[in-house]
Amino acid sequence: MPETKIGFYTDVGGSFILSRLDENLGTYLALTGARVKGIDAFYAGFATHYVPSERLPILEQRLQELPNDNMDVVNSAIEEFVEESSFGKSEYQHRYSLAPVLNSIKECFKFKTMEEIIEALNNEKDNAEWAKETLALLAKMSPTSLKVNLELLHLAKNLSMKDCMNMESQLTNKMLHNHDFVEGVFELLVRKSNAPKWSPATLPEVSLDQIRTQYFLNPVKEVALEFYNDIDFMVHPYSKYTLPSEQKIRAVVTGEDPDAGDNAFSKEELINYFAKLYSDKVGVREKVSDVINRNTIKNPHDDVGISTLSWNY
Repeated sequence: MPETKIGFYTDVGGSFILSRLDENLGTYLALTGARVKGIDAFYAGFATHYVPSERLPILEQRLQELPNDNMDVVNSAIEEFVEESSFGKSEYQHRYSLAPVLNSIKECFKFKTMEEIIEALNNEKDNAEWAKETLALLAKMSPTSLKVNLELLHLAKNLSMKDCMNMESQLTNKMLHNHDFVEGVFELLVRKSNAPKWSPATLPEVSLDQIRTQYFLNPVKEVALEFYNDIDFMVHPYSKYTLPSEQKIRAVVTGEDPDAGDNAFSKEELINYFAKLYSDKVGVREKVSDVINRNTIKNPHDDVGISTLSWNY
């Protein structure tokens, strides 16, 4: 989603999708324009499955043969063609390239203002080189777009899909007339100078109050969307086919998930619990293992001699 680089915002439903990704990942992607593809899209929660390219023709044929369009049936059919898991091997294929910096993303992009995010990146020690590269990316983006996108995602977290689309419709109408959008499109896509002159040119010159007033208040009635059905949702209906989110895994570890009970889990028990819950979906063991490694600590003095897990806040 490279919109901040052209003075725009993450549209086409981006506010709904990005605001619901694991622990501020969506904010990071929206602001920096960093790209994910393939297996990363699967682990991030954009995609429900990861199917190698060479299997797509036979997957297409299989889908054409299905007796109906029931999504459980479709899901099962796609699962027949996903890349096999090699979890437990010294070098398994299902590696998430963002895993080494996810905790840094979570901590640095949790704030409600760009100034706080910039400060956090400047103070980042665990992934200093990544932070430096991220600051360099942000410095190229439209300051107005950065603040618009950040406000957009914070609002979208608590809005339904239709409300997000309505909010985006209003933003499109207003940002099309913005200096930075015209400048960004012309310099980056037409002239290809890669050197747009943003106005205002720096983050301190962009007032958050002005951003809220200009772009998020006083809706324009003429651009209100009309929907042709009553379908709406706060959680995407197909998200049940994705890998478990970090929030879901945390709820089980902390005992907040009523379906998991209040029993403490060891690492192996937790991985097996989710593997069973997700019918041994390929990628579940890998993702749960990664989340455990990054976010939990072992309780070494367990009475039964098994190290159970606690969430490391």
